[in-house]
Amino acid sequence: MEHPEILVEVLTARPEIIYEVLAKLMPWQNLATKDDLRRLEERMVTKDDLKRLEEKMATKEDLKRLEERMATKEELKKLEERVDRLEERVNSI
Repeated sequence: MEHPEILVEVLTARPEIIYEVLAKLMPWQNLATKDDLRRLEERMVTKDDLKRLEEKMATKEDLKRLEERMATKEELKKLEERVDRLEERVNSI
């Protein structure tokens, strides 16, 4: 009590003491342990993970090109159907 600076030094050197005291005073509280934090950290997404995902994702331009190709394929399909119908009409004459 006469030398509170000792407490400050101890708590600064070993901050886990505060956690242990809180866990004993309030055992009903869900306090995270170092293992909890380690497990959480292992499951977290990193910037590299996001960058790799971003590289795999289609851009708006990619989607637009795909949409244009699909429209072109649809047009070709319609043209083929018209040609087939015309051929049938010509063959029936």
